[in-house]
Amino acid sequence: MRSLLLKSALLIGLLALFGGQALAFGHKGGGHLKAYELLFNDQQNAQLEKLKADSKPKTMPLMEKLMAEKRALYALFKDEAAGDAAIKAQVSKIADAEYALALEKAKFIRAVRKIATKEQLAKIDAMKEKRAKKHEKMKAAMMKARQEAQPAN
Repeated sequence: MRSLLLKSALLIGLLALFGGQALAFGHKGGGHLKAYELLFNDQQNAQLEKLKADSKPKTMPLMEKLMAEKRALYALFKDEAAGDAAIKAQVSKIADAEYALALEKAKFIRAVRKIATKEQLAKIDAMKEKRAKKHEKMKAAMMKARQEAQPAN
């Protein structure tokens, strides 16, 4: 019991630490652009804002479609009459929606990266790599805590 409490406290501490970092990086949707915003000058940030404004009407319907397809899949999970073929067809629809959204996101990110200088891109990529490594460490710690918290069979 004491070990479980200690592990829970550690997990809560990690979440608080990394949760604060997420807020510092503006991780409330669109946070992946915060690194760009911090390094960009006023003119670059104005271009970035225009790209975001132009992209939103394209990506929002794609995101809504994806969420609708996922809701339909979850409904199939509850439907005892739904067969494997129906689930497979719905998963295919989700894949198509994911693909369309990924293409739009790729266009957007490529356009954003064209605004940046080579030096800015190097800094941004290093920051993102560092953050990804921290995220992987946190994920591993959470998985380990979950596994240790589960009773042995």
